Amino acid sequence: MSTEETTIDRILAEIDRDELVQLVISLTELDSPTGCEKEIATFILNWFEENEFQPVKQVIEDERFNAIGILRGSENGPSLTLNGHLDTTMTMQPKGSVYIKDDKIHGKEVANMKAGLAAIMLSARAINRAGVRLKGDLIVATVAGEISVAPTGTFQETQDRGEGIGTRHLLANGIWSDYAIVADGSEYTIVRAQPGVAYFRITVKGDENYTPFVQRPENISDNPNAIIKMTKVIDTVEEWAKEYEQKAIRKFPWGRMEPKAIITEIEGGMPRIIPGGWREPLHASQTPPSCEIHLDVRVPPDMNPIMVKHDLENLLRKLPFNLEIEMFRSQMGYEGKGLGTDYLHSTLENCYERVFQAKSPAAPVGVSSMWTDTNLYWEVGIPAIKWGPCEIIKYPDRRTAEIDGYLKATKVYSLVALEICGEDKK
Repeated sequence: MSTEETTIDRILAEIDRDELVQLVISLTELDSPTGCEKEIATFILNWFEENEFQPVKQVIEDERFNAIGILRGSENGPSLTLNGHLDTTMTMQPKGSVYIKDDKIHGKEVANMKAGLAAIMLSARAINRAGVRLKGDLIVATVAGEISVAPTGTFQETQDRGEGIGTRHLLANGIWSDYAIVADGSEYTIVRAQPGVAYFRITVKGDENYTPFVQRPENISDNPNAIIKMTKVIDTVEEWAKEYEQKAIRKFPWGRMEPKAIITEIEGGMPRIIPGGWREPLHASQTPPSCEIHLDVRVPPDMNPIMVKHDLENLLRKLPFNLEIEMFRSQMGYEGKGLGTDYLHSTLENCYERVFQAKSPAAPVGVSSMWTDTNLYWEVGIPAIKWGPCEIIKYPDRRTAEIDGYLKATKVYSLVALEICGEDKK
C-alpha cells in the first residue's frame, strides 16, 4: 500500500458515525435563527479550540459572529475553505427533541444546515486527528446570516439582515483562501452557477373610508380601496413573470438554471403600528389606505438586477394609478469559471466517486436556481463550487438527515482537503 493510500486510510478511520450523530444533535438543539447566532457560534468556537484548531472570532454585530477554525499549513501551500452557515429560519428546537429513527436524524432545520456543519467540522478534525500535516491552510468557516432575509420598511432589526452578511464579513476581514467549497445543501451535486436576487416592494395607495360610505366606481383607477387596485398589479406582474422565467433560463454543461419571479407577500389594511409600538385597534370596517406586495426575482448571472427594475417600472407605470416600486435587496449571480474551478470540480468528482462508488449526479434545477454564499466567492474571484449533503427534495420540511449520506459527505470533504492542500510528508 502506498504512503498516499495509508494517509487516506488513517484519515477515514478517524471519521466516526456515532461522533457525527452526536455533533449533529448538539448543533441542531442550539437554536440559531438569523440574527441570533451567538450561542451556536460560541459552541463551535469552543469546539475548534478543544480540537486544536486555531479559533478565529469575527464579530459582525451584537449577538452574532462568525466562528472560524483553521488548521495551519506547513509550507504556504494551496488553501481551502469549507463554508457553512449557522443560521436557520425562525424555529424553536426544544432540548431533547432531536431523535434517531430508521438511520435518520430528525429535527428542525437539521438539513439546512446543522448536519452539514457537523460534516465539515469533523472532516477537518479527522485530518488533524490522523496526524496528517497539510501544506496549505484548511479553513472551516461557519458564518452568520446566509438565510434569505433582507431589511425593508420598518423591518430593520438584526434578524432582518441575512443573505450573505456573514460571508461578506468573512472575506472583507481577511479570511481568504485559494479555493472554497460552500457546503450548503446541493443534493450531493456539484453546482457551478447560481442566480442573483432582486427583492421588490410594490406599493399602491388608496383612501381610508368607512364601509357604508364606500363607492365602487366603474374604473379601477378611481377605486379608493388599495387592495382592489393591487389585484391589477398582481395580474400584471404574474403575466410578466411567466415571460421573464422563460427568458431567464440558462443551460450549463453541469446543469440547468431556471430563475423564478414569485410574489411572496401581500400586506394591506389594519391594524397599523405607530412609532413607539402602539397599535391601532383592528378596523375591519375601513378600506386600506395602502397595499403592498413583495416580489422575489432570481436573476441569471449575465443580468444586472437594475435591468429587472427598469423592466418592472416600464411595465407597471402604464397602469392607470400611481404606485411605488422599491428594490430593497440586490445581489448579482455568477458562474464559476476558469482552471481553478475546473480543478476543484474534478477533484471533488474523483473524491465523490471514491466514497460513493458512483458517478457524481447532475444538479437538480431547483438546486441550480437558488442564491447561496457561493456567489460571494465568485464575486471576489476565488475558485469555488457549491457541494453539500442534503435530501431536501426527498424531505422538503428539512427535518430529516440520512446518516449514511452525511457520513460519506464527511469523508468526501476530508479527501478533497487532502488533495487540495497537499500532505507535508517531511
